[in-house]
Amino acid sequence: MKNVLFYLVLCLILASCVAIPVSQVEGITDGMSKEQILTFIEEPEIKTFFNIRGGVVEMWSYVYRRKGFPPKKRQRGWLFFKDNILIRMGAAKNKYQIKTKLIMDAWKGATKQEVIMSWGPPKKEQSDGGTGKILIYTDKGEVTRISGSSVVNVFASNGFGIETGNENYVVDNRETYEYLFYLDAEDIIYHTKWKK
Repeated sequence: MKNVLFYLVLCLILASCVAIPVSQVEGITDGMSKEQILTFIEEPEIKTFFNIRGGVVEMWSYVYRRKGFPPKKRQRGWLFFKDNILIRMGAAKNKYQIKTKLIMDAWKGATKQEVIMSWGPPKKEQSDGGTGKILIYTDKGEVTRISGSSVVNVFASNGFGIETGNENYVVDNRETYEYLFYLDAEDIIYHTKWKK
């Protein structure tokens, strides 16, 4: 009897560790409606919205454990909807890449003037190698934390060898992102790209 109880408990533990990531749920594909998706998985824990040119994107967030025993670290998965239709899904490592790509792709077909009115003047404008141009915008990522290695101690001196103070300066080690809008000869965006 003890062996049966042990194996029953072990099976229950193993079954609870086998959660399938949202992006790997069989049957879910781009183009499905929210109602269709809810037949495969439950309501999301968190729903958020963000604006893109031409509409609003709704993002559903899910938490799941990776497969295996002992239980592995929890991870997140996301589903992105526009007009109640699934347009993209992803996992924790690519949430911001997907969101940025959706925002950038929404500008395809827009005019140079529309981009400048929304984004402001570009940091740089250059040729695309043909008859078009590239508008280049730059942005520094957000500081999420300042670690000890980010702080530099500077000892000030008055020039005669007398120390006048000890100050800490934070080194700006944020990554710089570039957002590129490719314009054709008629100043219409035909391609977008972003990179670190």
